[in-house]
Amino acid sequence: MKKNLLLLALLAPLAAYAVDSSKDEYIGGNLSLSRHSVTMPGYTTTKTDNNSNGYGLRAGFYSHDQLSWELDYQNYGKSERTLSNGSKVESELSSVGISAIGHLPLNEKLGLYGRAGMARVESKTTGANSFKARKTVPVIGIGVESQIQPDLRAFVEVAQTGKVKSSTGGQEDTHSGTRLSGGITYHY
Repeated sequence: MKKNLLLLALLAPLAAYAVDSSKDEYIGGNLSLSRHSVTMPGYTTTKTDNNSNGYGLRAGFYSHDQLSWELDYQNYGKSERTLSNGSKVESELSSVGISAIGHLPLNEKLGLYGRAGMARVESKTTGANSFKARKTVPVIGIGVESQIQPDLRAFVEVAQTGKVKSSTGGQEDTHSGTRLSGGITYHY
């Protein structure tokens, strides 16, 4: 069932694109301030740095004036923790996702948008043991975009990923990420 839903989510934008291919297409990038939410039951943490810098790349198209579809890659940076026994644990979070984006124009140059989609999130943790976890999770976000030139837009967005659980040595940890991004898209 999950595979069928994922396939439908991937094919829906293509069907929408086939309806009207004369709409706006875009590519872009962003820099972000990211916050990892990492929980490690059974471990006591003495020092935690869950804030990091990240980046992202995106490509999309408008199937209607107020609806676009987007494929994006996001790197959330690293989270570092020092455990009570003195060992260090480092985690990285990244995702590849597809989203539907609803746009609400406020005037000719400024608008709000909301993001709802799915992302394949990968969590890499290194410490005494190293392991990876991958999971498809929901992504939601809200943002503001402004037209700088007819083919160039700037945006600011807050987005949240769902939780990814991984385990090693009988211990389980949970990762999720929140990012505040700012970037530019080029429309052609």
